[in-house]
Amino acid sequence: MYHPSNTKIENRAIGALRNIVDEHLTMDSRFNSMDKEMAWDGYIYIFKNNNGDQSKRNLDDKVSVQLKGHIDKEQKYLNKKRITYPVDLDDLEIYYNDRGVLYFEIFMAEDGKQIEIFYSSLFPSKIKTYLEKAIRKGNKNTINIPFSKLQKDSKNLYIIVKQFSIESRIQGFGSGEIVQNMIMFKDMDRVTSISATAVGAKNELEILERLSTGDVCFYGTTKENRIKVPLEWDENCKSYFQREVFQTICIDGEVYYDRYKITASSEREFILEPSGNLAIEMIKGKFHFKVQTGIAELRKDADFLIKLIDSTAFQVGNSLFPCRNLEISKEFEEKLRFFIDLDDTLKQIEFDYNKPFRDFSEIVFRQLSNLLAVRKGLKNNLFTEKVHIFNWKIEDKYLPVIVLRQDDETNKLTNAIYTRRVGTSIGDEKGNYYRVPLFTRIDKNIICDLYCYNYDYFYEQIDKADVNEYTTMYLNHAALRLVQAYDVNKDKKLLEIAEYLLDKIVDFEGEKVYLLINQFQIKKRQGDLTKKEVDFLGNIFTEEIQEQFGIHVLLGNKEEAKRCYEHMGIEEQEEIMDYPIYDLFQSM
Repeated sequence: MYHPSNTKIENRAIGALRNIVDEHLTMDSRFNSMDKEMAWDGYIYIFKNNNGDQSKRNLDDKVSVQLKGHIDKEQKYLNKKRITYPVDLDDLEIYYNDRGVLYFEIFMAEDGKQIEIFYSSLFPSKIKTYLEKAIRKGNKNTINIPFSKLQKDSKNLYIIVKQFSIESRIQGFGSGEIVQNMIMFKDMDRVTSISATAVGAKNELEILERLSTGDVCFYGTTKENRIKVPLEWDENCKSYFQREVFQTICIDGEVYYDRYKITASSEREFILEPSGNLAIEMIKGKFHFKVQTGIAELRKDADFLIKLIDSTAFQVGNSLFPCRNLEISKEFEEKLRFFIDLDDTLKQIEFDYNKPFRDFSEIVFRQLSNLLAVRKGLKNNLFTEKVHIFNWKIEDKYLPVIVLRQDDETNKLTNAIYTRRVGTSIGDEKGNYYRVPLFTRIDKNIICDLYCYNYDYFYEQIDKADVNEYTTMYLNHAALRLVQAYDVNKDKKLLEIAEYLLDKIVDFEGEKVYLLINQFQIKKRQGDLTKKEVDFLGNIFTEEIQEQFGIHVLLGNKEEAKRCYEHMGIEEQEEIMDYPIYDLFQSM
């Protein structure tokens, strides 16, 4: 087959590039054939105004160009979008000490019918990276550099030339301070700002495309240097952008998400993230699920994926994405259904446990599984009554739960303290019922060690309670439990709530001795017992030995308090030991 001469190959290459330049009003070229200059083959000129004026006054920049023509006998390069090709290190040194070069490798078929142009924007900071890489690898003559296929469109070429002009003007010579102070990846923790300019880019995807070809350079500032300098170039580095989009994701009209994150890469990867657990590769149609977030978000993902098993598509905004034959393992489906069941259970008890699932210890996982088992009736052998308070432990604290047995042997669960869905009451001999706070049902050893204390619920339940001759003793014991809880956990708010409850009782009962003792023992714990109140206590007369004991404890009369305690019967002693006044006695 006929093989053209080197002159013809070079002329064809020059002609192919010149034809594209000539189509644009604001570009011109001066190309030399057969390497008449030391390292350049000419220049592409760009002009300021898009009016065809190519005068000196309208000149914007003169961009140095190097081009090489090749016959691609084996079709090794012609049909590729990106290639790598060796470039002489001596030439790179020359380009580096100027403003770089716009380098073209032009390949053609032997018959000349197909010609493809590949380019690389070699501004000084990129050349610096390649020269240093050559030293590390021990290259003596050449180094492989990536080239991208040029779209045969004059507007596209103008954008590439203009972009190179901007970068090379900013950077100047490679020996200058701007390039010499280039920020390396290892120093990225020092960076305070990053910026880039992408000529002609209409959106983030086009910026990523330009970054992937190496046309655009990132610049950064550091704490030590507020002047923008280039960031290190790495041909294998991917660039990403991420945006939060406020659109719905639906299946069959049902909304599962109202926003999502979209991540795109310079390699044209598109990843949709509707949650912190779920990522969807939109082009490949792959779903990735990794447990990261709290139960509520995991449940949302589980609902979505299980629904998707029997669906043919899901909708993002107004766009429909086919999704057929989504296959998941039985084990994974069981995990998804566990998240759904667990979320339903936590909602029943109105408990927002939204710690990241990935951080769950084995103990916490067992505790949550235990609660779920209670709801499903798998622990009914522990409950002898239709209604039972189950002191569920989460982490190292308690969250009491009301367990209501259902006809199908499953259980309905309710928060035993923090809820407005149910209430509790006590009755009289006539069948009348009087409301009392839910926390009055909670054991003293539990109320001092709750997972959380929502004080508003305590106050609200006290305000709604019936205070009368049937409830006062009950309410008084509840106040004392709060005092005992304070003695364990030192939560001063519990003393305030106990005081608030006792004030309600005193308003109804009057200043009975036992109530005064209980009010004053709160003040003593708060450090607010005044001399006047101490004198008042000293003048109280009562025949009740337990009340005498309480007064002497509050007055600090240890021996008198001890005498009173010793004069009590065994049952009275056992009863007083169950009251918080005894804690003060022991600390005397």
